[in-house]
Amino acid sequence: YFSVSEGLSSPVVTDIVRDEQGYLWMGTLDGLNRFDGYEFRTFNQGPYSETRLSRGNISQLSVDQEGKLIIRYEATATYFDRFDPDAFGVEQIPLSNRDDAEGHPRTIASDRFGRTFIAYNAPTGIQVYEYTPTSLQLVINAVVAFYRVVPSV
Repeated sequence: YFSVSEGLSSPVVTDIVRDEQGYLWMGTLDGLNRFDGYEFRTFNQGPYSETRLSRGNISQLSVDQEGKLIIRYEATATYFDRFDPDAFGVEQIPLSNRDDAEGHPRTIASDRFGRTFIAYNAPTGIQVYEYTPTSLQLVINAVVAFYRVVPSV
């Protein structure tokens, strides 16, 4: 196994994905780590980091349809980072106060095909959008009704 003494940025690994080149990417409580089979390369939010992530406490990783890493952080659904594993560039994708989405973002998820979805609490219910590099596209508009259950005596 590997630890901080071998180059891992944190002893707590929260998620692992493999990219198209075969690198293992590990999300930790202290940033992103790439393992090439021999050594680790770390990326975090610190002032001396070559690539500035938005936060350090990564909760989930996935690879999108363009081969970029989608980085989701603990306790926030208002943005995510899109990391280019070739150029080591980071783009923060804001999800609040957008013209192409209604409501407040609640959760971010990716499927096995590399698609990224964001669920919003909207005034009319739950709306699920698919993220593309150019926009958010509404894919599900669910009206949520709440019922009060009264127990029978």
